[in-house]
Amino acid sequence: MYKSNFKYTPKYNISYKMKRGNVVKLKNPTNAYEEKARFVLIDEIVIMGKIKIQLICDLIFKPIEIVGEFEVELV
Repeated sequence: MYKSNFKYTPKYNISYKMKRGNVVKLKNPTNAYEEKARFVLIDEIVIMGKIKIQLICDLIFKPIEIVGEFEVELV
């Protein structure tokens, strides 16, 4: 069986500052709703440059998004 030794290492890894449970916001919001939106970082593990964030809201099932690590910043 073939074993791959490939490990993704981003050129500029900024996710080391972000830990699970931190509140983040979008860097480049496209509208007023995205400016006000805040998210909780669910996974600090970066998979191919993507991280999971969950919207802070009062819904029962909170939406989860998978975004690039450079699209969010700490609040």
